[in-house]
Amino acid sequence: MTFTHLAEPIPITEQNWPEGTIPLVTTRTMTFMHENYIRECIEGILMQKTTFPVQVLIHDDASTDRSAEIVREYEQKYPGVITAFYQTENSYSKPDKHERRKDFFDLIQGKYIALCEGDDYWTDPLKLQKQVEFLEANPDYGLVHTGRSVLNNETGKIYPRPLSAPNGVEFPTFTELLMQNRIATLTVMLRSSLIAKVRDDLDSWLEPQLRRDYSTWLGVARYAKIGYIAEYTAVYRRQIGSVSNSSDHLSNLEFRKQSLMIRINFIDRSGMGRDKAHNIMNMAIRRNLPIMLLYRSEFAFLESYIESLHTSNPMDLIFRRLYLSNLSDKAVHFSGRLFFYLYSFANHFRGRKRGVYVRPF
Repeated sequence: MTFTHLAEPIPITEQNWPEGTIPLVTTRTMTFMHENYIRECIEGILMQKTTFPVQVLIHDDASTDRSAEIVREYEQKYPGVITAFYQTENSYSKPDKHERRKDFFDLIQGKYIALCEGDDYWTDPLKLQKQVEFLEANPDYGLVHTGRSVLNNETGKIYPRPLSAPNGVEFPTFTELLMQNRIATLTVMLRSSLIAKVRDDLDSWLEPQLRRDYSTWLGVARYAKIGYIAEYTAVYRRQIGSVSNSSDHLSNLEFRKQSLMIRINFIDRSGMGRDKAHNIMNMAIRRNLPIMLLYRSEFAFLESYIESLHTSNPMDLIFRRLYLSNLSDKAVHFSGRLFFYLYSFANHFRGRKRGVYVRPF
């Protein structure tokens, strides 16, 4: 059943749509062991004010803490708004996780999908309204994201990340996105039809372990423009134990290794020239120098790119020489630790406080 937009945005919990009304937006939340954060996440979704119906989907991946209990509490309180799916066995660690989650993904009805993981939260009550208005007015755009702040989970302090570009600017292009991923999952809204097309495409040639959010953004950028709203709408929780910021060196290693492998796969698939490919990989490699020295053998697939690394930065030159040296991996590992501390000191001296690099052990 279609709907007519309301005269003005009101909270989605106060809306009353006829049974069978198809939502314009589906929010999708994946949660696992988030009992300390999931309430804030759900409240950030429920405070959204829109002129259209919203479907709220939450997936609990067999949490053993109180996450599922809290989700069920909200589902019972807002039965016409929230639909939850409770995985009986954790799917994230399984090679067929996408197949295991198919029943959940099949619940999605919205023309647009907005993402927010269970430990993050939205702060702008008009986030969904603004993004829908952008995509409705720009049919050649497949994805729109926004600015966000970062919450240091240890100190409780919130740091706004710099806004990247003016409103409505196409940002980034496919090539720019290969160089650096600046799209934060919790700020994203996508067209459902396009995301289905991209996933079908990726399933046909990209290895399952590389089908991550980043590969989805790259897939979207091959078919459509990417929009950006230069406003803060959400808070990303940076915490020990998360995949992209884990203090566990092995998790961090795998995360960075896969990100670089995704880039190479898309570069090969795009058929771009060697010079352009090497320019793109140069930028990506330079942001991962310390961990690549610590685990040289794990990054052997990048050797040809490292050999062609052109830079005048003294630290980069030291890295290149160490990486390509005849020293043993153990000696390079030790040198990498020293390199990391020098690199961190240089970054701090220049006033950089992003905490990009993994702490060596």
